[in-house]
Amino acid sequence: MGIVKKDALRTTILSYIGLVLGYLNKAVLFIVLLSTVEIGIVNLLITSGLFFAQMSNLGTIYVTWRFFPFFRNEAKQHYGFLLLNFLVVLFGSVLFTALFLLFQDPINEYFASKSPLFIPYAWWVIPVGIGHVFFLLFYLIL
Repeated sequence: MGIVKKDALRTTILSYIGLVLGYLNKAVLFIVLLSTVEIGIVNLLITSGLFFAQMSNLGTIYVTWRFFPFFRNEAKQHYGFLLLNFLVVLFGSVLFTALFLLFQDPINEYFASKSPLFIPYAWWVIPVGIGHVFFLLFYLIL
């Protein structure tokens, strides 16, 4: 079997294993271990964290995706491209964390009528968002 066929078979098997694990996690464990309200709060936290990450990356994820192959040169440390993107994402994370904390009262007022159980957990949006944005940044440079 050729290298391409082996890699395709390995990728297919790993994709199906990931699909089964994701199904077991979301469809079985979530339903068994959590109530519907708790599932909703977890999904709202993840979605809000992804929105936070989308805003705090300030476009660097797409710049990295598009232009990093032209700057990839380990001998010249990628011409400082990665450090610049890291600093921009760090600045965006600090900026949107400050905005999130500044507008905490209006956010709480909005969710008080829509989903009051979310309010005690709303601060988790920040670490979820920051973790996701840095995951995306470092994932693109591998």
